[in-house]
Amino acid sequence: MKTFKLLLILTLAVTLFSCGSDDDNNITSPNADLLGSWNGTSIDGTSDGTIEEDGFTVPFTGTYTGSNINYSLTFTETPNNITSQGTFDALGSIMLGGQTFTENVTGETFLDSTIATWTRSGGTLTISDDGATDAYTMVITGNTMTLTISTTETEIDEGTTTTSNLNLVASFIKQ
Repeated sequence: MKTFKLLLILTLAVTLFSCGSDDDNNITSPNADLLGSWNGTSIDGTSDGTIEEDGFTVPFTGTYTGSNINYSLTFTETPNNITSQGTFDALGSIMLGGQTFTENVTGETFLDSTIATWTRSGGTLTISDDGATDAYTMVITGNTMTLTISTTETEIDEGTTTTSNLNLVASFIKQ
């Protein structure tokens, strides 16, 4: 009987201690779906707004389409950094005063610096990059991620005020 009680206590002790260590090993980050490397697959945008100068206001609309996309973002945690590598080309088209202007820009980058920081709250990814902070709507489904942002910017330069409403959608695939 004494041996039986000893075996019962020993079995209970082993079970309790083994359960505790297994639980510690199964803790995963709530950001596990975001962490790692993501390759850019598309980047597109639209804009509209006004240019005001000398009492005249002229509306404009525009589009922005990425090509030759060869960039990636790598998300790490503790610290929450994003490393950006690579570039893409962009074809911009703007309709202003009844005329269309186009420009092809090469060597664009997704972030202004090579290392930025991030925070996440639900479906909002906030990126702080080179002194600016932007909040993106983030959707991750399996191994794809879409970042969407809409902002309004006003720039004043030598008496000309430009107000732009910008909408950008960038898509990624996880590596």
